[in-house]
Amino acid sequence: MDATRTSYDSWIDNEVVDQAGNKIGNVTDIFYDDQTHRPEWLAVKTGLFGSNDTFIPIQGSALTTDGKIQVAYDKDYIKDAPNVDTDDQHLSPEDERELWKHYGYDYTDSKAVNYGYGEKYRTGQRADKDFKVSRWDRTGNAWGAESDAQEEVVAEATATSEEIQKVQQPETVRLRKYRRTEMVPVTKEEVRVEKDTSQTTAASQGRETATASTRDSRRDR
Repeated sequence: MDATRTSYDSWIDNEVVDQAGNKIGNVTDIFYDDQTHRPEWLAVKTGLFGSNDTFIPIQGSALTTDGKIQVAYDKDYIKDAPNVDTDDQHLSPEDERELWKHYGYDYTDSKAVNYGYGEKYRTGQRADKDFKVSRWDRTGNAWGAESDAQEEVVAEATATSEEIQKVQQPETVRLRKYRRTEMVPVTKEEVRVEKDTSQTTAASQGRETATASTRDSRRDR
């Protein structure tokens, strides 16, 4: 895999294509699922619906040889997906239910087996399978350290989900914008080396005076 395409940050503005290779749009955001503990959705600017974005599951995706994200659906099917405003950090429960319904998922199924994403959730391909994931800490209300152990992510999510089911399952939103690494631009400072010519000029004048004196002394002979 191309080393430049192994992080979610590298996906922002990246081109997304459908199963046949047709361009759908460009990634604007990645959305993380609080129940699975990893990113599950792409927010894509298609240019078809004004300022809102179209959501596409990461599940079933792959990277093309030229680094594009190829999703598991065709363009026409994606075009009919609910169009969502991504200005907020979260989606509403209503938006989430519509997304799950459109892509054939079961929003009411929050069991740790597949979290409502279908039978192939644990076994299907996905373009981010080798990515490191930063987990959302519900207690600290902050992003944790990145980990590249996807099995640990799934195991932790499973334990958390099962624990929640033992107590209660209030209807809450699941999807939040995945954290973005703040890229600090590196500016190249132009360094000008200015020579101090005063000493050089004085030395040159001294040499010229000495040369002239030598010539004069030779003439006097």
